[in-house]
Amino acid sequence: MGGVALALTALLIASGATSADLGATPADLGATPADLGATPADPSPSPSTRVPADLLAEWADEAGAEPATPVPDDLPDGFTGELDLPVDPAVEVVRWPSSGELVLEGRGYGHGRGMSQWGAYGAAASGLGYGRILAHYYRGTSLERRDDIRLRVRITADDDGETRVAPARGLTATAGDAALALPSSLGGSRVTAWRVVRDGDRLVLQGYAGSWRTTAIGGATAHAGPIAFTTPAGAVRLVLGSTHREYRGAVEAVATGSGVGTRVATSLESYLRSVVPAEMPASWPAAALQAQAVAARTYARWQRTEEPGSWYDTCDSTRCQVFNGAADYTAGGDLIRRYDHPASDAAVGATAERILLYDGEPAFTQFTSANGGWTVRGSRPYLRAFADEYDGVVSGSPHRWRTTLTTRAVAAAFPRVGRPVTLRVDARNGHGAWGGRTTWVVVAGTEGSVEVSGEAFRSALGLRSDWWRVSGVAGAAHDLTGDRRADLVARRSSDGSLWLYPGNGAGGFGATRPLGTGWRAMTSILVTPDWDGDGRTDLVARSRSGDLWLYSGDGAGGVSGRPVGQGWAGMNALAAPGDWDGDGRADLLARRSREGSLWLYAGAGRAGFGTVRPIGTGWSAWNLITGTPDFDGDGHADLLARRRGDGTLWLFPGDGRGGFGTARRVGHGWADMNALVAPGDWDGDGRADLIARSATDGALWFYAGNGRGDIAAVRRIGTGWTAVDAIG
Repeated sequence: MGGVALALTALLIASGATSADLGATPADLGATPADLGATPADPSPSPSTRVPADLLAEWADEAGAEPATPVPDDLPDGFTGELDLPVDPAVEVVRWPSSGELVLEGRGYGHGRGMSQWGAYGAAASGLGYGRILAHYYRGTSLERRDDIRLRVRITADDDGETRVAPARGLTATAGDAALALPSSLGGSRVTAWRVVRDGDRLVLQGYAGSWRTTAIGGATAHAGPIAFTTPAGAVRLVLGSTHREYRGAVEAVATGSGVGTRVATSLESYLRSVVPAEMPASWPAAALQAQAVAARTYARWQRTEEPGSWYDTCDSTRCQVFNGAADYTAGGDLIRRYDHPASDAAVGATAERILLYDGEPAFTQFTSANGGWTVRGSRPYLRAFADEYDGVVSGSPHRWRTTLTTRAVAAAFPRVGRPVTLRVDARNGHGAWGGRTTWVVVAGTEGSVEVSGEAFRSALGLRSDWWRVSGVAGAAHDLTGDRRADLVARRSSDGSLWLYPGNGAGGFGATRPLGTGWRAMTSILVTPDWDGDGRTDLVARSRSGDLWLYSGDGAGGVSGRPVGQGWAGMNALAAPGDWDGDGRADLLARRSREGSLWLYAGAGRAGFGTVRPIGTGWSAWNLITGTPDFDGDGHADLLARRRGDGTLWLFPGDGRGGFGTARRVGHGWADMNALVAPGDWDGDGRADLIARSATDGALWFYAGNGRGDIAAVRRIGTGWTAVDAIG
């Protein structure tokens, strides 16, 4: 089970050079690979994880129960070591890699309850009419007709404490039984705006004609409210900053608390002309739009009955349903955009006054963008959990997604944990891939831990849904330039200069630049994910005299070196896989020349090395050994190595605790390759990749990983790479 090849086989095209000399022979700063004894026994097959004792105790305290394996009560004060403890196989624990980034693979967009909008699209594309689509998602409801109603919609976009409208032909203000046709001028000056403001517990109408002038309605200047603005054309323009938004119906000012709230009173059918295209693209099939119209109409009626506000029936935001009115105009009257659309208008008309009923009452017709292939059980009998064959039918849907989750984002969302150490999924809902949606998630860090629902975790981090799994470590493993793209380094054989080959994030290279001269003295050069704990990618190099050097990266493509150890001449292969033992720090692996055993040199951040121990024997049979923070998508660092006898490439997955899982063959025909590097995500798809050089012609080949430990595609990305004799 492997480490990076001793001379870190060559790569990269040559170019010029510069930089500082390596300097004098370093003093012995520790980490000498001494003989630590005999070959270790085979690791235990039982699942376990290395859990810091303080975190285990805290998890137990939060759960309100003793842990399954109790923490020993005789630990000394301030104990900061680790305990090997069994883990429930149903619990998923992933330690944050030293790169600070995990790749999440997910399903669906939104809460997953009720109708999937993308599923409705898929069902319509499969030939279902709107009635069958609704019956599919709201099982046990009936489709019936009910007369149109008047709906009061709170305008949350108007939150400035007043209601202001633009003058219009025939604009009228009504307070109770009194009405006033609003004049175009006041005191001889043209009125440019009307507003309702608060005066004590009453509402006052004012017109702006050089200054604000209070105007009486029915002989009174103060009213209990509401005060409603209407026009003969049936539309009023509400002033929202520099935009005039047109609403069908009446714009009403209501006394709320100590301020003024704004609502629109309109018919339900008119309301839907704005809601349907806001909730579903009007370009989608008619049957999908019709299903959306019925779901939206039913939801509005349900909310009006079950969850109205004190002065409104529903609101205009995503908390209710998105309602943008009819159109936006400039203050000068020029059209900015329309919010209605002929196609969605047709869907509203085709389903006019039809709603879904359950036990004679409007159903709670929740809907979601995409459910990922399984609906989520809701709070009503007709909101059932079932496999949805229509979600994912249409290409381009968020049926599946990938994203990168960083320790920085998690620490910001849950500051009490400090630096995140582990991400633990305690429970899922049991429906679909990976066991379904997360229902309980624990984030543990250096200062504490938090346990939250899957939905709360999703909301705090802006994930598309709570249905996800960790599929890998994000690809900044070899990012020396700080642009979140993997890079390569190579030594030019003609003069020993070291060069940086920045990746472009799409499978190719940016402009090369020199890193330094005098590198001919080094027999191994490795890129390592943040060895010294400063958040930047570093280099580790071993000199011909056996000294080990750390070259700390500056995050902008530069490095500065210092010695970190002596006595490494007895090692003939090194690998920098990242965090091999799951403690959040980058480690080194080394193969001893004498008997081919593999050793773990645990990193200790700025302190250099921690513990040193053997982790395997028989490694003389392997070459081109290279490490990667995660090749198979399980969140643990891995090794890859070529077998000398037959040229097959093998994956040796790490178990996240300093040992190995089950090795397996990745491919054959690798005998021609004389360099192998695992730079992380080379092509920007969120999956770890490989790069290899052909000994025959010096061609450089890119092997795209599939995120599960296999190769998805192969292509040539360079020629002429015989000009270099070491790569990292």
